[in-house]
Amino acid sequence: LNLEIKINNPVILILSGSEIEKINLSRQKNIFKKINLYGMVVNDNTLYACDPNDFSSNGSVHIYDLTDNSLTTSFTVGVLPNNVYFNN
Repeated sequence: LNLEIKINNPVILILSGSEIEKINLSRQKNIFKKINLYGMVVNDNTLYACDPNDFSSNGSVHIYDLTDNSLTTSFTVGVLPNNVYFNN
């Protein structure tokens, strides 16, 4: 996986095998509001964003509904959260 970010023109090019995908970030909506993204998981159109806060005290998990990019809920977790496990 190759990743290129052009600062003057916010575009990400993703190379996978022989295919190139271009994502124009200026058209994307930023759904994160002042969080440190330390890990994330997407499951059933829901984004779980792990925020370590200050990297030394308890962190947070913010849950977003990706159908409308709304914040559903947030809760406090242990220090340095970086993954979400689903027991299906």
